[in-house]
Amino acid sequence: MSNRPTFYLLGCMGLTLLLLGFTTLSFSSTAPPAKAVQAVLATAIASPFLSEDDLVRSLGEPEAIRTETVANAYDDGQTDTVRHLTYDGLSLSIYEVADPHKSILYHIELTSGSYTSPEGIRVGQPKQDVLSTLGNPTLRAADRYVYAGSDAHPVDLVVSLTNDRVSQLAWMVHFE
Repeated sequence: MSNRPTFYLLGCMGLTLLLLGFTTLSFSSTAPPAKAVQAVLATAIASPFLSEDDLVRSLGEPEAIRTETVANAYDDGQTDTVRHLTYDGLSLSIYEVADPHKSILYHIELTSGSYTSPEGIRVGQPKQDVLSTLGNPTLRAADRYVYAGSDAHPVDLVVSLTNDRVSQLAWMVHFE
Protein backbone atom coordinates (compact mmCIF):
# COMPACT_ATOMS: atom_id res chain seq x y z
CA MET A 1 0.00 0.00 0.00
CA SER A 2 1.40 3.40 -0.87
CA ASN A 3 1.58 6.15 1.73
CA ARG A 4 0.14 8.77 -0.61
CA PRO A 5 -3.55 7.79 -0.24
CA THR A 6 -3.15 7.37 3.53
CA PHE A 7 -1.68 10.83 4.02
CA TYR A 8 -4.30 12.29 1.64
CA LEU A 9 -7.02 10.72 3.77
CA LEU A 10 -5.58 11.87 7.03
CA GLY A 11 -5.40 15.38 5.65
CA CYS A 12 -9.02 15.20 4.47
CA MET A 13 -10.24 14.22 7.91
CA GLY A 14 -8.99 17.46 9.38
CA LEU A 15 -6.59 15.60 11.64
CA THR A 16 -2.95 16.42 12.02
CA LEU A 17 -1.16 13.22 12.96
CA LEU A 18 2.36 13.13 14.30
CA LEU A 19 4.05 9.92 13.26
CA LEU A 20 5.81 8.48 16.29
CA GLY A 21 6.81 5.07 14.99
CA PHE A 22 5.71 2.16 12.84
CA THR A 23 5.97 -1.61 12.57
CA THR A 24 5.30 -3.92 9.64
CA LEU A 25 4.35 -7.58 9.96
CA SER A 26 4.13 -9.87 6.91
CA PHE A 27 2.05 -13.01 6.57
CA SER A 28 1.39 -15.58 3.89
CA SER A 29 -2.14 -15.02 2.63
CA THR A 30 -4.53 -15.64 -0.20
CA ALA A 31 -6.96 -13.10 -1.58
CA PRO A 32 -10.13 -12.84 0.47
CA PRO A 33 -13.33 -14.16 -1.16
CA ALA A 34 -15.29 -11.55 -3.10
CA LYS A 35 -18.43 -12.11 -0.99
CA ALA A 36 -16.47 -11.47 2.20
CA VAL A 37 -15.07 -8.22 0.77
CA GLN A 38 -18.56 -7.12 -0.31
CA ALA A 39 -19.92 -7.86 3.18
CA VAL A 40 -17.12 -5.85 4.83
CA LEU A 41 -17.71 -2.96 2.40
CA ALA A 42 -21.44 -2.89 3.10
CA THR A 43 -20.91 -3.06 6.86
CA ALA A 44 -18.12 -0.44 6.91
CA ILE A 45 -20.01 2.02 4.71
CA ALA A 46 -23.04 1.77 7.02
CA SER A 47 -21.00 1.95 10.24
CA PRO A 48 -17.20 2.18 10.22
CA PHE A 49 -16.68 0.87 13.77
CA LEU A 50 -14.80 -2.30 12.82
CA SER A 51 -11.67 -3.58 14.52
CA GLU A 52 -8.69 -5.44 13.12
CA ASP A 53 -10.08 -8.62 14.70
CA ASP A 54 -13.44 -8.09 12.95
CA LEU A 55 -11.69 -7.70 9.60
CA VAL A 56 -9.37 -10.70 10.01
CA ARG A 57 -12.31 -12.83 11.11
CA SER A 58 -14.19 -11.82 7.93
CA LEU A 59 -11.35 -11.66 5.39
CA GLY A 60 -8.65 -13.98 6.76
CA GLU A 61 -5.05 -13.11 7.56
CA PRO A 62 -3.70 -10.15 5.55
CA GLU A 63 -0.49 -10.31 3.53
CA ALA A 64 0.93 -7.55 5.72
CA ILE A 65 0.02 -5.34 8.66
CA ARG A 66 1.76 -2.01 9.12
CA THR A 67 1.29 -0.27 12.46
CA GLU A 68 1.93 3.40 13.21
CA THR A 69 1.64 5.22 16.50
CA VAL A 70 0.21 8.71 16.18
CA ALA A 71 -0.45 11.61 18.49
CA ASN A 72 -4.14 12.15 19.13
CA ALA A 73 -5.18 15.47 17.56
CA TYR A 74 -7.46 16.37 20.48
CA ASP A 75 -5.52 15.11 23.51
CA ASP A 76 -1.85 16.12 23.68
CA GLY A 77 -0.99 13.31 26.10
CA GLN A 78 -2.67 10.50 24.17
CA THR A 79 -1.08 8.23 21.59
CA ASP A 80 -3.34 6.31 19.21
CA THR A 81 -2.60 3.61 16.63
CA VAL A 82 -3.20 3.33 12.90
CA ARG A 83 -3.15 -0.17 11.38
CA HIS A 84 -2.90 -0.77 7.63
CA LEU A 85 -3.99 -4.24 6.51
CA THR A 86 -2.94 -5.30 3.00
CA TYR A 87 -4.52 -8.11 0.99
CA ASP A 88 -4.23 -8.94 -2.70
CA GLY A 89 -6.17 -6.11 -4.39
CA LEU A 90 -7.50 -4.73 -1.09
CA SER A 91 -6.11 -2.35 1.54
CA LEU A 92 -7.77 -1.24 4.76
CA SER A 93 -6.74 1.34 7.36
CA ILE A 94 -8.04 1.38 10.92
CA TYR A 95 -7.65 4.25 13.39
CA GLU A 96 -7.61 2.93 16.95
CA VAL A 97 -8.39 5.54 19.58
CA ALA A 98 -6.71 4.65 22.87
CA ASP A 99 -9.16 6.36 25.26
CA PRO A 100 -12.02 5.77 25.02
CA HIS A 101 -11.03 2.63 23.13
CA LYS A 102 -12.68 2.35 19.73
CA SER A 103 -11.64 1.31 16.23
CA ILE A 104 -12.69 3.12 13.07
CA LEU A 105 -12.16 1.63 9.61
CA TYR A 106 -11.52 4.92 7.83
CA HIS A 107 -10.01 3.87 4.49
CA ILE A 108 -10.81 1.03 2.11
CA GLU A 109 -9.06 0.69 -1.24
CA LEU A 110 -9.81 -1.80 -4.03
CA THR A 111 -7.29 -2.30 -6.83
CA SER A 112 -8.51 -5.66 -8.17
CA GLY A 113 -11.32 -6.37 -10.61
CA SER A 114 -12.20 -9.37 -8.44
CA TYR A 115 -14.18 -7.14 -6.09
CA THR A 116 -17.16 -4.87 -6.72
CA SER A 117 -18.52 -1.85 -4.94
CA PRO A 118 -22.01 -2.09 -3.42
CA GLU A 119 -23.23 -0.28 -6.55
CA GLY A 120 -21.61 -2.86 -8.83
CA ILE A 121 -18.56 -0.86 -9.96
CA ARG A 122 -15.26 -2.74 -10.29
CA VAL A 123 -11.68 -2.02 -11.31
CA GLY A 124 -11.30 -2.29 -15.08
CA GLN A 125 -14.73 -0.90 -16.01
CA PRO A 126 -14.94 2.08 -18.37
CA LYS A 127 -15.60 5.50 -16.84
CA GLN A 128 -18.94 5.65 -18.67
CA ASP A 129 -20.16 2.73 -16.50
CA VAL A 130 -19.26 4.76 -13.41
CA LEU A 131 -21.15 7.82 -14.66
CA SER A 132 -24.16 5.70 -15.70
CA THR A 133 -24.29 3.97 -12.33
CA LEU A 134 -23.28 6.70 -9.88
CA GLY A 135 -24.18 9.86 -11.81
CA ASN A 136 -22.07 12.98 -11.92
CA PRO A 137 -19.40 13.22 -9.23
CA THR A 138 -19.27 15.95 -6.62
CA LEU A 139 -15.73 16.76 -7.75
CA ARG A 140 -14.05 15.78 -11.00
CA ALA A 141 -10.32 15.90 -11.70
CA ALA A 142 -8.60 14.62 -14.83
CA ASP A 143 -8.12 11.12 -13.43
CA ARG A 144 -10.37 11.06 -10.37
CA TYR A 145 -14.08 11.28 -9.56
CA VAL A 146 -15.06 12.09 -5.98
CA TYR A 147 -18.54 11.24 -4.73
CA ALA A 148 -18.74 13.13 -1.45
CA GLY A 149 -20.69 11.87 1.50
CA SER A 150 -22.88 14.00 3.73
CA ASP A 151 -23.05 14.90 7.42
CA ALA A 152 -25.48 12.03 7.91
CA HIS A 153 -23.33 9.64 5.86
CA PRO A 154 -19.67 10.82 6.10
CA VAL A 155 -18.16 8.39 3.57
CA ASP A 156 -16.61 9.61 0.32
CA LEU A 157 -16.03 7.36 -2.67
CA VAL A 158 -13.05 8.22 -4.87
CA VAL A 159 -12.90 6.53 -8.27
CA SER A 160 -9.44 6.72 -9.86
CA LEU A 161 -9.13 6.34 -13.62
CA THR A 162 -6.31 5.29 -15.91
CA ASN A 163 -6.91 5.43 -19.67
CA ASP A 164 -10.63 6.09 -19.02
CA ARG A 165 -10.99 2.88 -16.98
CA VAL A 166 -11.40 2.40 -13.23
CA SER A 167 -7.99 1.68 -11.69
CA GLN A 168 -8.93 2.06 -8.03
CA LEU A 169 -11.95 2.50 -5.78
CA ALA A 170 -11.39 4.09 -2.37
CA TRP A 171 -13.80 4.87 0.45
CA MET A 172 -12.81 7.48 3.04
CA VAL A 173 -14.65 7.93 6.31
CA HIS A 174 -14.55 11.36 7.92
CA PHE A 175 -14.55 11.36 11.70
CA GLU A 176 -13.69 13.63 14.57
